[in-house]
Amino acid sequence: MNARLNNAGGTGVTVEAGMSAQANSISGLSGQYTVKIDANGYVTGFGLASSAVNGVPTSSFILRADKFSIANPAGPGLSPIVPFVVNTTPETINGVLAPAGVYMDAAYLKNGTLTAAKIANATIDDAKIASLSAAKITAGTLSADRIAAGSLDAKIANLDAAVITAGTLGTARIGQASIGAAQIANAAVDTLKIAGNAVTIPVVASVDNAQFAGPVSITNDFGGSFPVFLQMTMRLSDTAVGPFQLTALGIGYDFGIYYPFNVLFMRTDYNVNAYNWVFSCSASFNIPAYTTARFWAGAISGGNYYTITFLVLGCKR
Repeated sequence: MNARLNNAGGTGVTVEAGMSAQANSISGLSGQYTVKIDANGYVTGFGLASSAVNGVPTSSFILRADKFSIANPAGPGLSPIVPFVVNTTPETINGVLAPAGVYMDAAYLKNGTLTAAKIANATIDDAKIASLSAAKITAGTLSADRIAAGSLDAKIANLDAAVITAGTLGTARIGQASIGAAQIANAAVDTLKIAGNAVTIPVVASVDNAQFAGPVSITNDFGGSFPVFLQMTMRLSDTAVGPFQLTALGIGYDFGIYYPFNVLFMRTDYNVNAYNWVFSCSASFNIPAYTTARFWAGAISGGNYYTITFLVLGCKR
């Protein structure tokens, strides 16, 4: 059954609707419904067909148009909405050429698989990416508050505030850094600036025309003992005249008060009878944990005075 309107109103437009159904033993059952508009050879329409060949049913619905869309029934209180448009030919929209394709105003995918997607600008609340190739990241700057990585390979990195719990740096250039604790096996330093008493260095006390040099204070801030080496060199002042007997000569220590005074080295039977007499002695001591010790060096001998150089060297471990 066919219905046809030829050259409606002399415009050259032809409208035709057709419906057919047939059955035979060779081709099987078939049916179709078509609507076609022919405007001077420019044909638009759709067709719906169903057939069965060798017992296998197939169906088709084909639409022929430059644009296909679905819109809501706009009316009082309803704004016109076109959720998607299918363009079969390129179209210029707001001065921009849009290629043929499907254009969606808003899309919600409950569960979808995209084989290949190009997204110009995306806002993603939560992303779970199974595999990401680093070669695809070409951003000049990657901003992140936290980066958890088993291995981070960076030729140039600017770290504003970083905490490295464990790692190996092959070659690093650090402009300014604050390091709480570091273990360096082998270091070459051009210029080193160390705060006072930050490392173990010799402490020297020297006096002229006196009986004792000191005290030199050393504090043990560690949990274990702190070994200290002490060296004293002394000579009589130029005004001293021998011979005379030294009643006490050596090195001693206390823990903040002069008495009790503990002796590390002492001689009491030394007979001085040479002009410009010189004497040297050494001793060692282990300072207890979390304790400050004061060290002294000198001699007592009939009111005579001495020039004394007293060296104290602690060994932090």
